[in-house]
Amino acid sequence: MYSALHPAAVSGDGGIPEVANWPLQAGLCLGALPGAVPCARLHTKNVLHEWGLKALVDHAEVVVSELVTNALDASLSHASRSGLGEPPMPICFSLSSDGRTVVIQVWDASPEIPTAGSADSDADSGRGLVIVQALADTWNWYQPHNASGKVVWAAIGTKSQAAHRSTAYGGSAARPDGAGPE
Repeated sequence: MYSALHPAAVSGDGGIPEVANWPLQAGLCLGALPGAVPCARLHTKNVLHEWGLKALVDHAEVVVSELVTNALDASLSHASRSGLGEPPMPICFSLSSDGRTVVIQVWDASPEIPTAGSADSDADSGRGLVIVQALADTWNWYQPHNASGKVVWAAIGTKSQAAHRSTAYGGSAARPDGAGPE
């Protein structure tokens, strides 16, 4: 399933940056178990430190956590709906970087289209993609040509870091579509 994360496997545009030739690449497949989320966070933190991208670690860890949590939920739900009594497919994720931007891709077996919902502030779930949208420069999803399911991806780089610093000091961040303050 890791091959599903290759940009050449994109069905349609998906808007994903061309990462196949980026010099920094790492990937990992994890069982669809609760321990997948902290494992993915730790892997992300260690890889980005190794790549010298310490400034991107905090946002990348949160984005990976949200995307892997969503993939875990989708995989478990998809497996239970199949009625075959088989365990869920693993969750695979990759990190790609050109030295300035990190693209995170997370694959799960569910074909359900991800949507950023609007959860109540006291809800236990439903805010994952809203958080991803707030921290990433951009995000989207695609259906791979060579596998079932979907890949949800997010790009984190200097734009998201600058926006975060700006809003932390009372400024306003640009919207992801570049149309001005949110």
